[in-house]
Amino acid sequence: MKAIYSCCIVDPFLDVALKLQRENGIEPVYWIGDIHTPNNPSELELVKSHFPNAVIQGFVEAWKGIFPNEIGTEFYQSYLGIDLLRDLSSEELMALSMMDRVDYDRASFCYMERERHYLRLIRFWEFVIQKYHPDVVISAVNPHRVFDYVLYLLCKKKNIKFISFQWSLTEGRIYALNYFSDVNAVANLIDKKYADYLKEDNFLEQLPEDIQQNYSKVCGHYDKARPRYMLQHDKDNVKSSNMLFLFRRFIKTYHPFSNFSKIKNGFSTNTYKNGKYKLEDSRFSYFEWFKKRRETLKYNKDLFHYYQEKASDVDLSKKFIVLFLHYQPEETTSPNGDMFTNQLLCIDTLLKNTDEDVFVYVKEHPNQFMSHMQGHTKRLKSFYDDLEAFRRVRLVSLNVESFLLIEKAIAVSTVTGTVGWEAACKRKPVIIFGVIWYERMKGVLRVVDDESARKIQEFISHYEYLENNILAYLRAFADCSIRAYHYDGYKEITKISHDESVENLYKSMLPIISN
Repeated sequence: MKAIYSCCIVDPFLDVALKLQRENGIEPVYWIGDIHTPNNPSELELVKSHFPNAVIQGFVEAWKGIFPNEIGTEFYQSYLGIDLLRDLSSEELMALSMMDRVDYDRASFCYMERERHYLRLIRFWEFVIQKYHPDVVISAVNPHRVFDYVLYLLCKKKNIKFISFQWSLTEGRIYALNYFSDVNAVANLIDKKYADYLKEDNFLEQLPEDIQQNYSKVCGHYDKARPRYMLQHDKDNVKSSNMLFLFRRFIKTYHPFSNFSKIKNGFSTNTYKNGKYKLEDSRFSYFEWFKKRRETLKYNKDLFHYYQEKASDVDLSKKFIVLFLHYQPEETTSPNGDMFTNQLLCIDTLLKNTDEDVFVYVKEHPNQFMSHMQGHTKRLKSFYDDLEAFRRVRLVSLNVESFLLIEKAIAVSTVTGTVGWEAACKRKPVIIFGVIWYERMKGVLRVVDDESARKIQEFISHYEYLENNILAYLRAFADCSIRAYHYDGYKEITKISHDESVENLYKSMLPIISN
């Protein structure tokens, strides 16, 4: 068997790959390098030293469509099929939307350029599949960077297994799915065990310690339930809004004065598109980049004030569903939300399928305006104008406590957010629009089409809270998930050992590979 490894960090996936090769004869034929060290040769060379026949590609190069020397322009001899493009046409909008991440100033990557990049990626991966005949693709997370998403689409079309690992309620608790976007992917994983546990009385003490701690924390005081990553984002936002800090970090990272030509000719170490060049040739001079950063800081501030001016403290005595917007662009909506990556469609669906006296209170994600993130690539002021135009929609000030909104709402809605899990534990019906680990739990309604959307009002009216439903689900989920770190930075956070992660990742993939 042959495997492609997509955005898998060397620690722990190199040892996972070696174990799969040694014990199952699965040979790596292609490896997309560590996402945060695309130009660190030690990382890529380490993979190459163990798998000399594998094609190696850096993360930045993959983003930009700079293809490995072993392939060069040979992939242009792979011709595109009309039927294939027609089959993929329903997914094209998602792929084009993912390219917002590349368009730093929202004006440098037009539709024609995006369509060109999309077709180049289809042609390239078609050629790679034909040349190397992979049996499985192993991805550290769900494909959400357009280059791996196009690979995913082709794998589904050709019945090539695509294993990706999913985040869940606590850091280090993950699970593997084949074809994560299938509507029944989570159902196939968990429904049978969940049905069995629902027949029993379930107790907190039966759960693994990490799940016990998370559940107790979420059910406890509001101040204790805020996720760790949100606290870290607050700190990073303060740093990254300071131009002096950015300048010092830039000098430390890129050493510009050791190579004066870069000041004039620019550098190409990030994934963003400069409007003056093709994506694969894109680069920024130091002066251009600092100008972009300064403009972005201003845009974020203006967007924040625009939202806050339109938002209000809202009337909590009314009947309302609260919808918490996701930070975008991110995997949690694109592709995990499918068409609902456009969150206006979530609001439209809620309004269409609820009584006229039910309002939808919409609260923006605070990360959307943070200086160190990419929120500026995925929001326009007109987005808030469109929401405000709905008669039964109210934008909620960021100053209003989210847990207070959950407490007063008749239901809570999100695409795939952690807030849905928190609301379920706070005895609220939850309406979601994407694939997420808790989607099959009683008290949660996932909307995927008009038929499921028509159930929203009845679902809210007949909601009944039973803690045993939650505990049974957590028991089933514990059986179907593993403990491992699988992404950059999580080894230190989870404190899970290397050997345990390798063994658990390996075992979690075997049923999918052998099925």
